[in-house]
Amino acid sequence: MPGPTPPISPSTERPATERPTAAPPPGPHGAARRRHPVACGVLGLALALAGCGGGGSAAQAAAPAPSTPASDASRSGTLLTEAAAFYPRLLRLSHQADAAANGRILASVTSFPDGRGEASVFASDDDGRSFRKIGAVRDDGWAPGLCCGSIFELPQAVGALPAGTLLWSASVGQETADQPMQLPVYKSLDAGRSWSLLSRCGLGRGPRGSLGGVWEPEFALAPDGSLLCFYSDETQPTPDQNLMLVRSRDGLTWSEPQPLFTTQPHNARPGMAVVQRLGPGAGSRRYAMGYEVCGMFVASLPGNDCKVYLKTSVDGLDWSPTQAEGQLVRTDDGRYLRAAPTLAWVPVRDRLLLSAQFVHHSDGRHDAAASGATLLLSSTADGSGPWKAFAAPLAARQMATDANWCQHYSSALLPSLDGRSVLMMASDFDTSDPRRPCRTWFARGTLPVD
Repeated sequence: MPGPTPPISPSTERPATERPTAAPPPGPHGAARRRHPVACGVLGLALALAGCGGGGSAAQAAAPAPSTPASDASRSGTLLTEAAAFYPRLLRLSHQADAAANGRILASVTSFPDGRGEASVFASDDDGRSFRKIGAVRDDGWAPGLCCGSIFELPQAVGALPAGTLLWSASVGQETADQPMQLPVYKSLDAGRSWSLLSRCGLGRGPRGSLGGVWEPEFALAPDGSLLCFYSDETQPTPDQNLMLVRSRDGLTWSEPQPLFTTQPHNARPGMAVVQRLGPGAGSRRYAMGYEVCGMFVASLPGNDCKVYLKTSVDGLDWSPTQAEGQLVRTDDGRYLRAAPTLAWVPVRDRLLLSAQFVHHSDGRHDAAASGATLLLSSTADGSGPWKAFAAPLAARQMATDANWCQHYSSALLPSLDGRSVLMMASDFDTSDPRRPCRTWFARGTLPVD
């Protein structure tokens, strides 16, 4: 029996890289979007990803799963679950009323048991050496159209929500052409075991079939204690896609969405933002955002589409200047990343850690050996200056040459409390299974010294 198709999502219209779904609907990130439909996923789980919010060219097809099986001995890491799963997220509980729960690591992945989307939640009490499933976020109305889930722990009370409340949100409704997509927010008061609907932080302006969707929600807390939700929106009149910000004082009601970037080419598609609160070493710039910008380079340099950029903010609200392109993240030899980035803050050392699907040389050439196998570590607390490339704990097998919704697609990074190592969770096609499902593995690796 074939595995589920990944969900679609639209972040910055790109090829088969961005949002997966259990069915084959199109999406924004790197695939089908409202004006230039492209598949954001790979066949099966892939076609569903086609609706991702990434960016790319309509002419780019979804990347197929690797066709030559490889031996399992070539894969590093431990399998999280036998179920098809992707878009992992990791967090270490730190604000639970039950002190015994603090230090526990939680992981969430998007999965499709019985063809229905759910966020499967796993826990580790041995610092990420093993995980067990403890709960799931489900809704029968989701069907297969689910993508891009995010999990967050409140460090302090927000309205009636106590510190330690867990929040989860994802893109819902990409397979329903006559209704707008939305970003429901669920809460857990028992460390991830049970979940209930709280609110909705994002809604498309109109039917998914004609206007595209909303994708990739991520949470942060502002200095004034308000809850922030960032997401990719391709339903606005212009540009093709933008990053939006809404805020809430209680987690129940949300402000009108505000675009983060107001000066950019019409065809630019910034998306897949991940925001991290920085440590004291970063000075006044206490927030960093890693994101991709797709769409602008399709005509001239399709291989360089969806470059990864960084911006910083004093308060998480103002991300000036407002052009889409921020600081292009580069190594000291000029290499840069592209597609599906994630960002993490390294405790103690005041550094940033970055992952993405592909590595390119300064002249634009694709670095095939490093792609799907590389992380970058910043040389400064705010991410300015050159970054250092090093081998990731997990390496993709038979990495595709262009974006796809599975292989190292928005991988999860959780640095250790002492800043010496990182727990990584990443998805890849399981080529040992003839169905080639997208599954998730985890492993720990050492961080380079400064």
